[in-house]
Amino acid sequence: MRQGRPADRPDDDAARARDAPVAHLEQHARRGEGLEQIRTAALLPEVSPSRARSNVEFRDGQGNRHEVDLLVLDRRLHLVELKWYASTLRGDDLTWRRDGKRPEDSPLKLARRKAQRLAGRLRDELYLRAQQERRPREDPRELLPFVQEAVYLHHPTFRSALPLASERDLFAPPDRQRSTNLPSIADRLLEPGDPGETVDARRERTVVELLERIGLVQRRSARSARGSSTSGGRPRGTRRCGAGAAPRQPVRRAAGRLSRITSPTA
Repeated sequence: MRQGRPADRPDDDAARARDAPVAHLEQHARRGEGLEQIRTAALLPEVSPSRARSNVEFRDGQGNRHEVDLLVLDRRLHLVELKWYASTLRGDDLTWRRDGKRPEDSPLKLARRKAQRLAGRLRDELYLRAQQERRPREDPRELLPFVQEAVYLHHPTFRSALPLASERDLFAPPDRQRSTNLPSIADRLLEPGDPGETVDARRERTVVELLERIGLVQRRSARSARGSSTSGGRPRGTRRCGAGAAPRQPVRRAAGRLSRITSPTA
């Protein structure tokens, strides 16, 4: 007689419900550590057009919500996903395999999809702005930078055993290039833009305005983590890249604005 899969016991459900908030807060804290690494390494210049926002979300043209770990406007518009993955990574462009974990879709595919959705939303908003202001349609190639995706793997024991071709757009902390077999995240954030794609003052103003128009906001998971765990009125485990990253600086919380990078010693 065929037996069905045994039902979960009530105490198992209770344990999962009890552990879920803890796992969520730990994940949020690890993401904060990765953001702090980028900030303290002084990878982002303190001059125009350098701006950054972390833990944000936006809606695409179909109304779908997308979460972003780090968005950096510098020579390009960088969309960075942070991953706290331990041990050795194997696999290929489509599937990642880690020791003791189930195979998973490459997070780089999701990051690329988010970058494409964000680029499309900015382009649509540019057309809408021209229509609302009753002026000729503007060429997005002249005003919008390329949205470049990246995945930042910052666990201290991480090592890549992926084929070289599958490591494209994957990056490690600046001091762990040899141990991870990956280039430094500085190589991506500080790379020069292609000719004609550098973010000048006009493009900077356009991108900042369009991100405000589409409603770039702090993501819900970051808000809930901040409400669940605080120390002295400040969320534990997270530091905001941008105007809120420097100690003793007031956090500018205007939704939709890319904050100017400030000096960590200010």
